[in-house]
Parts: sequence; structure tokens; C-alpha cells
Amino acid sequence: EIYLKKQENGNSAKFFKSSDFKPDFRDKLEADKRELTELYDDWSIVDDDPKYDEFLKTLKKELLNKKMNPSGKVVIFSEAEDTTKYLHERLTQDGYTRVLAVHSGNRDGMEDEILQNFDANLEKEKRRDDYDIIMKLLPTTLELKSAVQFSQPLIKNHLVLVQLAPTEGTPVRHVADLEGHTLTMPEHSPDELVLRNIKDETGINFDINHLPDIDVEHVLAMVARGDIEMTAADVFTARAVKRFYPQLDIDTKLGFAQPCAWAFPKKSDRRLQQTFDAWLSDYKHTDDFGRLYRKYYR
Repeated sequence: EIYLKKQENGNSAKFFKSSDFKPDFRDKLEADKRELTELYDDWSIVDDDPKYDEFLKTLKKELLNKKMNPSGKVVIFSEAEDTTKYLHERLTQDGYTRVLAVHSGNRDGMEDEILQNFDANLEKEKRRDDYDIIMKLLPTTLELKSAVQFSQPLIKNHLVLVQLAPTEGTPVRHVADLEGHTLTMPEHSPDELVLRNIKDETGINFDINHLPDIDVEHVLAMVARGDIEMTAADVFTARAVKRFYPQLDIDTKLGFAQPCAWAFPKKSDRRLQQTFDAWLSDYKHTDDFGRLYRKYYR
């Protein structure tokens, strides 16, 4: 009865009887729970975050320095929604209350507010000054370059097709083989721009479905469970999720490599970007950068 009600409401959850599992499944599940609880408890007492401390120092001394950035506006891009939410919470605790964090749960209907506060090309009489900092999940695109200026690339990224590794036959290995397939994406995903460009440039006819209020990690988990056919994700996220779902196949590359960079207001003092680029150029050769890269992108 519960299952039927959930199906009527459009829930794709699958239900199993205890007899569907191996006898030792519960013991292993409880053992995993104990290990995860211990890990969570250990991490709960750690409150040091040197990466955030360095970011806060740069924010105070350079990014919000009116001599270097006369507009006083800062645009921060992140690949992960959790990162924007975390930064928003920490910055608020540190007294930065004029911060706008845009994510899948609140972005609908915010376009005017974003443009009025952060579009340097907007007429002066239409501008507002409600926020100093905006955090948003967006790729480096030509459209975005018309509104902001980017630092030198931090890393390069590319999309991969995420599908279940077949037990028989071969997985989709070429863009042409996407004909007739359906990719399910988080609603408003910036990665959809790449998929639509592929469709326009190749003429390959595949469908793109959307799921509201969900992040890319959960969509990948749905592929792993067989709830949806396939999706697309940046290669770093796909590699991280595959550690938990080894049944995923992420070896099919989609599109070209795309730079990931910091963004600055279009009309801000160029010295701000030049100073940042000089710092980043040196920092990328340090052991600290190597450790961060290996931790998050390998």
C-alpha cells in the first residue's frame, strides 16, 4: 500500500523485502554505520579550516579593498552547492551579511536581483546596492565573459557521460551513440549549456530531462541505482562519486576542456585581477596547492 501511494505521487523509490538481501547484509550495514558515526564524531571536533582562513584574509586585504576594487563587488563561483552554502554561513558568522548565495533551491526568480546588484553594464539608475558578494555555480562561458572578467585558469575541467557499466554489450562511447537516449540533469545546471551546444553542433537527437531541487551528486546516485538512464557531470565530481558507486561508467568524454577561474567585476580596477593572477601563478607551484589539488581533483 505504501509503495503504491508513493508511485502515485511520482516517487521512483524501490521497495524490497528482507528476504531480497543476503543474510549478513544487516550486520555489514550496521558495521558501516558504526564506522561512519565514528568518522563523523572525529570530524565534528575539527574546527580548523586553513583554506577558508586564507580566503578571508584575501577578501579583507584585496578583494574588498576599495583602492583595488572600487566597486566593492565580489563574484565567487563554485562547482559545488555545498561549498557556496558553507561559505555563506561562515561569512555571515564573520560579519559579512551582504552576501547573496545562489543555488538550486533559491535561484528561480532571482535573475533581476542579481543583475541589479552585480551587472556592471546595467544603467546606473537601475542598479541596487543590497549585496557586496555573490556566490553562484556557473561555468566560464562566452556569455558570462561579457559581464565579468576572469583570472587565469585555476584548473581545466570537462564533462563526462555518467552511465551504468553494462553487464553485457558496450556502453555509449561516442557522442553519435547518444541518439535516442535521455540524459537527466539537475534543473538549471550550467553543464546543460555544453549538452545543448553538442546537440546544435552535431545534430544528434537526444533528450534532456530536468529534476528540480537536487544536486549533481544525487543525480549520479540515481544513475547508480538504475532510477534514470544517464546524466552528465564534470569529471572531478564524477570521479569522486564513482568511489562510492563503482558500478558507474564515466569514461566517455563530452565536449572540450573548460577553464575554471575566479571572476571579477567587469569595470573593477584591473590591478585587482593582475595582483590576484600574480599570486595565483606563484601559488600554483607551491606544495599547498599540490595538496589541495590532489585532495579535491585527483
